Amino acid sequence: MNYQQFVTVLNERMNQLLNPKATSQIHSALKNNGAKRTGLTISQKETNISPTIYLEEYYRQYENGWTLDEITESLTRLYHEVRFEHSWEVNQVQDFNLAKSKVAYKVIHYDKNKELQKIIESPPSCSISGFSNRLLFAFGNHRKRSRDNSHYK
Repeated sequence: MNYQQFVTVLNERMNQLLNPKATSQIHSALKNNGAKRTGLTISQKETNISPTIYLEEYYRQYENGWTLDEITESLTRLYHEVRFEHSWEVNQVQDFNLAKSKVAYKVIHYDKNKELQKIIESPPSCSISGFSNRLLFAFGNHRKRSRDNSHYK
């Protein structure tokens, strides 16, 4: 079974197991440094946030002898560990003043992210390839700190 067939079969199995409480759908994402990932996004009707479980590692396990039953069981266990039981407060995500203390900035490699740059919107005066020498990092509720990155020029 090739990777795309594997993903389709797991999606069907998860939909059978989770129905009617949740649904699974195939999701592809372009990640940092050009990595393309495919996973299952599992949505519940009661919540507005859905985890995506990426499947590349599970396919390697399948190639190494794991059965589809074992993989489906593992996916189900992981989903129950990471799922959200309550919705996010939408205003906390949409209001920058409430969300800014939770924002984390990450430097990405310009040449390895050409595809990602095509889909990220940035103001006309700004490019994700142009960074100042000082970057501001915020991690959860930790204090903000500035880091000198001039050596990355």
